[in-house]
Amino acid sequence: MSAMATERSAGRRLTDAFLGRDAPAMVAELAPDAVFHSPVADYEDRDRIGAVLTAVTQVVAAPQPTRLIEGSDETLLAFTAELEGSAGDGVLLATGGRDGAISDLTLMVRPLATLLDAVDRMKVLLGVTGPAQIEQADLQGPFEGADHGSGVSFFLARTPPGRGPRLHRHPYEETFVVHEGQIKFTVDGQTIEARAGQIVIAPPGSAHEFVNVGDAPAHMTNIHPRPRMSQEDLE
Repeated sequence: MSAMATERSAGRRLTDAFLGRDAPAMVAELAPDAVFHSPVADYEDRDRIGAVLTAVTQVVAAPQPTRLIEGSDETLLAFTAELEGSAGDGVLLATGGRDGAISDLTLMVRPLATLLDAVDRMKVLLGVTGPAQIEQADLQGPFEGADHGSGVSFFLARTPPGRGPRLHRHPYEETFVVHEGQIKFTVDGQTIEARAGQIVIAPPGSAHEFVNVGDAPAHMTNIHPRPRMSQEDLE
């Protein structure tokens, strides 16, 4: 059998590098103008993709292949892995010529809860910690990050005096940034009063509620660090 017949394709080399958690070897198979479709965003340019793949290899632990399909210009790897201590599975699809570089790379992971934990870890690894400020007072109601290519959701809330939500909790922390007014928060039985310029954080799983104790509408931003909000009402 000739060496040409046994040579691995670029897609196979890339998927093998993924299983070996070797980010530089994965990047070496990418075209300079490659596109990477991650579970939450698309990335262009090999150098930028390289930083993301480095984070991926740190988050996806002990990947094991369950199926490999090779075509003339595509290689598909199905795998299982540990992601931030939780079991998950996913698919990696590399597209490009057999003798050429990979031009398109797609990674999908499930279940959703495991994916969200992995996304949070990748944000830290990539240094995605810059704050955002929104001043559009007419943006009322929920902002679901998943609908806008964002990993964060929030409310820009204007709460009338004497009003507020009933007791509830989330599987993640909720951060309240008070812009105007006076709000009384109850978090796991502890009462906190906050005014404009102050921030209150309800820990993951904590039972919390708040009420506007001022005499004018209160304005605050309620931040949910997930692409989709999740809430359990307790009353």
